Amino acid sequence: MKSVTAAAALAALVAATPLARASEPTVVWYPSVVNTEGLNGARYYSVLSVWNPSPTEITLTVDGFVSNATGLAAPSATVTATVPGATHATIPNVLASLFGGLEGLAAARITASGPATFFHSVVNDQTAAGNGRTLLKVDNARGANVLSGGTLLQLSNASAEDRARGLGKRTNVGYFNPSFDTKSVRFRAWTSNATLIGETIRSIPAWSQVQQPVFDLVPPSTAGNSVHEDFLVTFEVQGGGLLVYSTVVDNKTNDGVYQAAE
Repeated sequence: MKSVTAAAALAALVAATPLARASEPTVVWYPSVVNTEGLNGARYYSVLSVWNPSPTEITLTVDGFVSNATGLAAPSATVTATVPGATHATIPNVLASLFGGLEGLAAARITASGPATFFHSVVNDQTAAGNGRTLLKVDNARGANVLSGGTLLQLSNASAEDRARGLGKRTNVGYFNPSFDTKSVRFRAWTSNATLIGETIRSIPAWSQVQQPVFDLVPPSTAGNSVHEDFLVTFEVQGGGLLVYSTVVDNKTNDGVYQAAE
């Protein structure tokens, strides 16, 4: 882990603040952590930064849950790292750096032994094609984000032909069950004028993390009815809550927008 230690004056300043003196652990979830190839030549990987505002070292415990539809009995792997006091640390590729070069998709739970601030971005790296890098910010989730129902807005999905030509956008929807309990979920997709496109009910076992193209997750009632602008997805959970999110990606640039359900 790379780290840059703040100046002594900064350490003295943060030591005097109530936040720095707090000792309660900080727990955050990330329902989507990636290290994978994407469509149209994209390469995606997660970068995580941590700021420890206190003058004392904190320990990070990172539980990884590899993407799965059938459930897990426990985290796929758990690793720990330390962040010195008044220090900012960045993990350049979370899955590769912390989990032995793991590729694919996962969810993560991070427990800091004291106060901490996190920033997670997914890099769209196109330097191999002579282009640049852009960042997709992925917000962390807490208990308030584990929802028994919610909505994803401003979704867009082009045809397969347009995707291949770099036109329009594509939408993926993902979920993570951050508990030992199986959840039953009804997903519905709607046009902007409240016409039902399709619906499905899924049983989601413990610690299951899945991300799919939106109309693989919610098959349209009419076959082939998968090209829509400005549509939405709703969900209702029986037996608890889930973390649900979407990414809407430009088919030309592979830049995306991440949305946590509300």
